[in-house]
Amino acid sequence: MLQNYWATAGRHLRISLLLVVLAIILALVFRTSPRWIKLAAMIISWLADMMLARYAPFTRLAGGYSFTKGALMFMFAHLLYLFAFILLIRMSGPLAVNAGFWLGCAVLAGVLLLLIAVYFRNPTRDPRMLLIGIIYGLVIGTLGIAVFTYAVQTKGLAWLTLIGIVSFMFSDLLIGLEKVGGISIANQDDLIWIFYPIGQLLIIL
Repeated sequence: MLQNYWATAGRHLRISLLLVVLAIILALVFRTSPRWIKLAAMIISWLADMMLARYAPFTRLAGGYSFTKGALMFMFAHLLYLFAFILLIRMSGPLAVNAGFWLGCAVLAGVLLLLIAVYFRNPTRDPRMLLIGIIYGLVIGTLGIAVFTYAVQTKGLAWLTLIGIVSFMFSDLLIGLEKVGGISIANQDDLIWIFYPIGQLLIIL
């Protein structure tokens, strides 16, 4: 089955599966609660990748392709990542509001305002996509606040996770601008699949 997946899935989905394998290795080596939760989040992200890539063997099992289904899967993955980073923050010291928290809030506010602005400039705007974009933005933005807080509180290699969440959010923002604002840029898919796997990699490390 895995051999068939590797032959038919395409380069992007192969990268996604490799990230799952890495998350499994890290969870088995370090055996901490945040590692296992990150593994679960990465597996769900992989399923979401298959949905959004319209990978037929998976979409048939999931009742057909749906962008909303893929977005919901990713939101669930982000909530798991959020739980993992809350645990990491508590393990690194007492919960505290630091500069990272406020920077994360500013990024979240900026993303939401940008989505709303491009929505009203879109002549073929779809209210459903705006709603999905705002809810999704709130979920990944809240994860961003947790990661920014963790990076500032822990310092050291934790800063890699900050780079990771920024990269992840940028890849998602490209999708959001297209779905909500009707804005598509040259080589968009290639850019998404540069920043997205970098983001996942640095978050699960």
